[in-house]
Amino acid sequence: MPLRAASVVSWHSYWTEFRVRLQKDDSDDKVIIDRQLLTKELSTAVQKQRRGEARQLSSVRFHVTAHSRRQQASDKRKRIKVVRRQADLLPAVVMKPVGSPTLPRYTLIFLHGMGEVAMRYADRPHYFHDGSAAIKVIIPTAPLREVSCFDTWWSKVKSRDAKGGRWRLEKFNSWYDYISNRGGRKEDAIDIDSLHRMQQSLHEIIAREAEELGGRSERIILGGKSQGCVTALDAALTYPKRLGGFIGLVGHLLSCTPVEEDGPQINTPLHFYHEVEDDIMQWHWVSKMERRLRSSNYNVRSFRGKDPEGNGHFVGGVEGAWIRKSLRMICDSRSG
Repeated sequence: MPLRAASVVSWHSYWTEFRVRLQKDDSDDKVIIDRQLLTKELSTAVQKQRRGEARQLSSVRFHVTAHSRRQQASDKRKRIKVVRRQADLLPAVVMKPVGSPTLPRYTLIFLHGMGEVAMRYADRPHYFHDGSAAIKVIIPTAPLREVSCFDTWWSKVKSRDAKGGRWRLEKFNSWYDYISNRGGRKEDAIDIDSLHRMQQSLHEIIAREAEELGGRSERIILGGKSQGCVTALDAALTYPKRLGGFIGLVGHLLSCTPVEEDGPQINTPLHFYHEVEDDIMQWHWVSKMERRLRSSNYNVRSFRGKDPEGNGHFVGGVEGAWIRKSLRMICDSRSG
């Protein structure tokens, strides 16, 4: 099937212009600052890539059956079917700027949080674009999988049968499988193999996008929110070529992610945003992970602030403000 046509979305962005002028009079010279609120119209092409309509984003295969249940599958009395499928990472949202041929080109690969899907960003292009750079944004969807720490969560599937439906283990859109659920008190144990599968998938996407940019991997920026931040950071720090930057929201560095001395990303700007009332990625242990990067002399910029809407870990509109701020800083520093 052909790709779904992109829809051009336009909106107004508000910005403030300040002008400084010197006013001379008989008694004294005065510095006058004029402030003017202006608007500019921005546009981007938003394409929704659904299953069956677009090429797959990844060729990697992975298990959707929870690690805890795969361990039990050898006991035939359990009758657990171990399912392996391709990580197509669809549906996905792709945003391309419109009418900006003179601006430097970049690609941002952004990963949503656990339990979310890419389509939640389809009507939020303003989270990523402010007109300062021509940024292509790729937002894939995490695989729908069983999660080990929730392997007792069952729900009944509706059926027309008078006897009722069957029971099914709950599944989650999750970039990797969690072995533990420690309620935010400390880092959870994870299934390393499932993380490595996503790492391979993201490396494929990075390489393909770098090829479109003439081999310039330093024009690729990775980012993500919550579990998406964790996964994107792991992919960035394990990628063999220099990247343009990283933007992580309410996430952390995994203890299993390697931090190489003088690795390819040693000078890559790594931006982190933490919510002060976050009770899921709690600062007392997240900060230790961040210090691991600093102690190895990585280029870390970290900010802690409150979500004005009071959402804590599940940040609202401030998510877009944080992303745009970092994109301006990263793209300005790499212009040319």
